[in-house]
Amino acid sequence: MNHIPPQDARFEIKFVDYETKMPQILQWVRMHNARFRKHYPDRTIHNIYFDTHDYEAFSENLSGASNREKLRYRWYGKSITPQAGRLEFKKRRNLLGWKEICNIKAAPYTEGARWRDITNRLKQQVTHRERLWLHSNPFPVLTNVYNRKYFISGDGLIRLTLDTGFKVWDQRFKSTPNFKHASHVAATVVIEIKSDHRHGKIVSSIVQGLPARVGRHSKYITGIKSFQTLFGG
Repeated sequence: MNHIPPQDARFEIKFVDYETKMPQILQWVRMHNARFRKHYPDRTIHNIYFDTHDYEAFSENLSGASNREKLRYRWYGKSITPQAGRLEFKKRRNLLGWKEICNIKAAPYTEGARWRDITNRLKQQVTHRERLWLHSNPFPVLTNVYNRKYFISGDGLIRLTLDTGFKVWDQRFKSTPNFKHASHVAATVVIEIKSDHRHGKIVSSIVQGLPARVGRHSKYITGIKSFQTLFGG
């Protein structure tokens, strides 16, 4: 497991609170002296999270290990079925995070596809490096979706995202994707503030007064915890 942060690693802090706090959080963003402005149009984000059959990524994140990683496939837009997107191997060392990314040009899902078909179509479009990722993390555990707002500070050094509207689908023990039966998740807003690793002190000063609770938060962990049991149906 290589967790030596690259030069482009980002300093990241997450906050989470109930979605009912969204008006106060948006007001804080608009009034902040960092002069946050819209960075990108709002987007809907979908993910498939892969893990080992022993849930190694889940265990690392749950324990708060300083070095941890997880594999996901991400696409954007309204389609609930996997479209063209990108395979991301996300790594973290303490408060520094980075991703290794492989773009996928052709949708890995077609009508009636099984999970093994989806994985095989991903493997057909990647290099040996990414095939090893999928070989090491062969188990599609869950899919999720949420809506994201993007902001950037006036000096361009700090990025801020707000995620809401979470839905999660349990994919464990299923040979074909489950797109119908979502699990119940709390209505939350996840705030993530990111910068180049050299500007961590600026991030720490910017978050003062944010009307939300700081703390570790993983959409993958939250998704699994929404399932009725971890190892049952």
